[in-house]
Amino acid sequence: MTISPIDIKTIAELDRRPAIFEKGETVFWEHPHISKMMLMAHLDQSTGAASRRFDEIDRSVEWIDGILKKAGARTILDLGCGPGLYAKRLAARGYEVLGVDISPNSIAYANEDRDGLDNLQYTVANYLELNLDRRFDAVLLIYGDLCALSDVNMSALLGKVFGWLNPEGHFIFDTMKTELIGELSEQEWHGGEFGFWRDGPHLVLQRRYDFLDHPASVNQYIVLEAGEDPVVYRVWFNYIDEKRARSLIDEHGFETLGIWSDLKGTPVGGNDQWMGVLARKEL
Repeated sequence: MTISPIDIKTIAELDRRPAIFEKGETVFWEHPHISKMMLMAHLDQSTGAASRRFDEIDRSVEWIDGILKKAGARTILDLGCGPGLYAKRLAARGYEVLGVDISPNSIAYANEDRDGLDNLQYTVANYLELNLDRRFDAVLLIYGDLCALSDVNMSALLGKVFGWLNPEGHFIFDTMKTELIGELSEQEWHGGEFGFWRDGPHLVLQRRYDFLDHPASVNQYIVLEAGEDPVVYRVWFNYIDEKRARSLIDEHGFETLGIWSDLKGTPVGGNDQWMGVLARKEL
């Protein structure tokens, strides 16, 4: 058996601690195989890797619906909607919903799963680059999407959300708290004939780096295939605790209406790893 040579020097150069919020070489949702695997992860009820379980989503939608009904909201912008798990449920309750996601594969699934709801629309877009001439009564950003952004992009998105909301519109989002530092992945080699990153023989070097002063973490994946250049993917976690959340909300023209340990109305506890936030656009 002949083993293809691996450029150890190149791997060693790639296998390093990145600068804070340094991007990987490629955006993984543009890869045909990875986007298919990501959709499977969204729909997988056993892991919660990309979306929460359907029973948890149902409870969150019930809670969100209660808040928005009291506010008289009718229109919703769901950012990072994935395959439409929240958007479809909210549209079924009568809201006019626009779901936005960067993955064409997820949006294709969402469109096929609309069940004839004419008050539900989807578009493929990077919400950091999205321009809309519409305003909404509520904007959703669910499952830690805000925490995947650098400080600069986080601020830019919050500014966009403010612009997309009607006066006194509601912004509902959740964040990962600093209690998750050190728990999101570990160092390992893994690979095989088929996996999340590739549909052929490959090897993955996975590491986590924590930035305690920020605080932030990154999961770094170096993917190796025979005959292909190594590819580096980085998934960032920009943690937001209650103090920081309130500061960000205030700085971008919002008023904090409430903070919970999730988006189901569970009161804040001492060791919560997640936080649900309800904010309102100030006049």
